[in-house]
Amino acid sequence: MREKLMIASVKCSVIPIDMREKLMIVSVKCSVIPIDMREKLMIASVKCSVIPIDMREKLMIASVKCSVIPIDIREKLMITSVKCSVIPIDMREKLMIASVKCSVIPIDIREKLMIASVKCSVIPIDMREKLMIVSVKCSVIPIDTKEKLMIVSVKCSVIPIDMREKLMIASVKCSVIPIDMREKFMIASVKCAVISH
Repeated sequence: MREKLMIASVKCSVIPIDMREKLMIVSVKCSVIPIDMREKLMIASVKCSVIPIDMREKLMIASVKCSVIPIDIREKLMITSVKCSVIPIDMREKLMIASVKCSVIPIDIREKLMIASVKCSVIPIDMREKLMIVSVKCSVIPIDTKEKLMIVSVKCSVIPIDMREKLMIASVKCSVIPIDMREKFMIASVKCAVISH
């Protein structure tokens, strides 16, 4: 009955309010989410107060396959992804783009957002400032993000005050300091109370 219920709901112009939770629970138990069901599944989940635990992975995979992430799903998509053990490879770019458009980045998404961005081939232009601010609030900067963090900071017009110390520590652990990073590295180090050895 599950597949049929999903297919039927797709063909409805509106999903009844009391159907939303049930539609999500049903879709989780289906082996495949129909292509034309994806957008609607996301919109339905936004209107639910809680996203079921076993729905998280599937909601992410469905949203990745959507051409557009609805504005009101962004915060929820981020919170959902934090609770997943693994962020799907094809989800990384979209997770970053979604987080940029959020007014606030949840505390427990910071580490994961950095790890996801490191694995992306390109960091969106409007993501740069936010990535730096996020990294400052992380207790540890992942080893494979150090080079990228430096390259990102170079492309930012301003290096946040609380980023300076961390930028130096990251750059010290890099094998090479990019040419266009040198001037900024000096300016940042001058403004630090202590210059690392």
